[in-house]
Amino acid sequence: MKTPIRPPRASERGVALVWFALFLMMFLFFMALGIDMAKLAGAKTQLQNAADAAALAAASAVDPLSGQINHSLAFVRARETAQLNDAFIKSPEPVIIEMSDVVMLSQNRVQVTARRVGATSVVTQMASVLGLPSLSVTAVAVAQPDTARGVQCIVPIGVNLRPGESFTPGCGNLYTLKMGPGSGQRGNYGFLALRDCPESPCHQGSTNPHQLACLISNGWCCGMDVGQTIPVAPGNKGPAIDGVGSLFDSDTDRREGICSQNYSGNGKRMITVPIVSAFSNGASAPVTVQGFATFFLRNKPSKTDGTITGEFTYATTAGLPGGHSSSGGVSYVVRLTR
Repeated sequence: MKTPIRPPRASERGVALVWFALFLMMFLFFMALGIDMAKLAGAKTQLQNAADAAALAAASAVDPLSGQINHSLAFVRARETAQLNDAFIKSPEPVIIEMSDVVMLSQNRVQVTARRVGATSVVTQMASVLGLPSLSVTAVAVAQPDTARGVQCIVPIGVNLRPGESFTPGCGNLYTLKMGPGSGQRGNYGFLALRDCPESPCHQGSTNPHQLACLISNGWCCGMDVGQTIPVAPGNKGPAIDGVGSLFDSDTDRREGICSQNYSGNGKRMITVPIVSAFSNGASAPVTVQGFATFFLRNKPSKTDGTITGEFTYATTAGLPGGHSSSGGVSYVVRLTR
């Protein structure tokens, strides 16, 4: 004989509703708490991005005469860069760093901390029920300039260094980057014949004087590494020096004869070139890249002389770190170390 099914009592149905309501409240609470945690994780990522960018900017503040980071300039660059990044408080707001957030760990190693603490802590929603109306988050990044192993954009002129020699910065030191008529070494005047680069607006033959002028003016930006073999472009190629004139014309500081320490332009007259092995006996024999150096162009070359000279300066550029100073490579690439 089957036992008859007893219908639930009204009181039992009420208990089920209470339990369902409690479960729903707990579910909503933990979902809202999860949103707080996601917001906190998002703020951490945003702060890390800001710290990384600010540290790289700070490490780029290399003094042109000493090759070491200028602390005051590093702070300015770090602060300006951090402000370009947003991180949550209640909603995303610009990241502001203080002077104490930029610390020199060594002469060429800088640490930047991005914070959401105190009045700028991340505002919570459900966590405030637990007595946590806001939560603190910090992110730390460390960066330094390294000798360049590879450079993204260069000018198609190769300069030489004797073994053990290095360039000396300062107003009293000028170096010949491209030799004038009649003084070329074995028919070479310093020009390089670079492969076609889709990143360049210059589309003529790589040894054409007008192509070289275009590459001096716009740069060749397909990347060059230490150890790479590069063909040369023999000949004086007089029209090529017009590229230097274009650099002056596009600069906001067009004064000639000034030293780099008095320059206040937009950087157009700062060019990075490969340091190469000596030009060989064969006029068209290739050279090998040994490093990179950056020069400030003080003057437009004379049409009759055609010599291009520059003042060596320590500088940072886009590329790959990990070069060796013994190779004469003295341009820097900044990298994160933490």
